[in-house]
Amino acid sequence: MSPEQFHKIEAIFRTAVQLKPADRRAYLEQTCRGDSDLMAEVQSLLSHDDGVGPLAGCALENVATHELASAVRGWGGISDDALTPGASAPGPPSAVQDASRYTGRTRANESEQEPDEPIAGWLVCVGGPHVGQDYRIRGAARIGRSSQMEIFIADDPRVSREDHALVCYDSRSNEFRLAPGRARGLTYLNGALLDAATILRPFDLIEVGETALRFVPLCGPLFQWPREIFRS
Repeated sequence: MSPEQFHKIEAIFRTAVQLKPADRRAYLEQTCRGDSDLMAEVQSLLSHDDGVGPLAGCALENVATHELASAVRGWGGISDDALTPGASAPGPPSAVQDASRYTGRTRANESEQEPDEPIAGWLVCVGGPHVGQDYRIRGAARIGRSSQMEIFIADDPRVSREDHALVCYDSRSNEFRLAPGRARGLTYLNGALLDAATILRPFDLIEVGETALRFVPLCGPLFQWPREIFRS
């Protein structure tokens, strides 16, 4: 399973698990857009979660559990032995030694391969339909209501479908910036209207539609990924 497929399953599951069972089918049909395999994987996660509450943390953190193993096995690329509960996982290599793992991801609906980038920070929803959900920042991330956006905010009709705003991490300057998008939706930074690209500071508050997002950086003065694993 590619990181992009896993992240898409996780994002859809996080939204669906908060809905009433009667509303989930309509949401999955709209979001999965006829992708029966994608819908089946999310439904499998939901069926395992029923009666025990939302899975704690990111779905990737549960990759060694039987429930998630059975849900993702069909996507391929992970052996049954590797997904057996209690199996020891290989230790993480250093960022420089493992630079090659950021260079083989195939984007959906694209024939060429583009390299992935490590997580540089997060946006955490502190207000709106998805309070508590986190969104990962990897390089440049578009904010919008479409599932094609890197920061996909569903169920907020006041968020523009595409390009409501753009948040990006610049590995050269080791800084984050927020810029208004090409859509009509307005973006506010710490209560003020955003009309130009602005440097983000830790725990800045971003408002788009009815959604409030708190900025939480990983990269900054105390930590920076080696430049070798970035595209630019």
